[in-house]
Amino acid sequence: GKTLLTLHQYTSLGHPSGEDVLIIRHDIDHDIENAVKIARWEAGNGIRATYCVLHSAWYFGEFLGEAYSHSSLLTDSMQEIQELGHEINLHNNLVTLSLQTGACASSVLTNELDFLRQNGIKVTGTSTHGDKLCKELVYRNFELFTESIGTRFGGPREIYYEATGRSVDLGSLRYQDFGLTYEAYDIQRDRYVTDSGGTLREHTSAQGRRDFGRSSNSGTLTALLTHPIWWGGF
Repeated sequence: GKTLLTLHQYTSLGHPSGEDVLIIRHDIDHDIENAVKIARWEAGNGIRATYCVLHSAWYFGEFLGEAYSHSSLLTDSMQEIQELGHEINLHNNLVTLSLQTGACASSVLTNELDFLRQNGIKVTGTSTHGDKLCKELVYRNFELFTESIGTRFGGPREIYYEATGRSVDLGSLRYQDFGLTYEAYDIQRDRYVTDSGGTLREHTSAQGRRDFGRSSNSGTLTALLTHPIWWGGF
């Protein structure tokens, strides 16, 4: 069997020595209703997972320039998912939002984390959202943070979006300044199963940025990523 951990548990405690670990993550994206159904089903079956809530999704609320006017559906859903024993993670689309609207990513992040935390929702990590603009302009939303930027896509740099005349400096923020301790893609995964795009597929030896105490005899890590929109029957 595998030891089931949330992203927060794994990144804060480290890899349990000699154990094979399973991490289940759900990118809620635009299907909040099914996410809640899945969270209930998992809790009823003794499963704890990490739910990544997308700030640019319809249910989050109306964006007003530096913050959102939040919906009750957001708070009710996040509180219920957390009360069922799951972790809430912020699905980060901040670079895209800034390029599209000119909003200050730092201000938006501060405001949204403050809102969630003031409503009793604990958030210690982010997970990058693969917006279509990311492919067009060749960046990842996690590159907003100096801890995660790396050299893979070009390192610290300015991204300019001609359609709006907006630009964003990548690598300009620090997780620790926002009470954040990890990004989901920090983790090295021996097996990574994902349904991105609606097709289930598996990767092996998915790279990560940190080892979280793993050594050659630590056991394996399997990560499962789903998007509730592709799953029915709950």
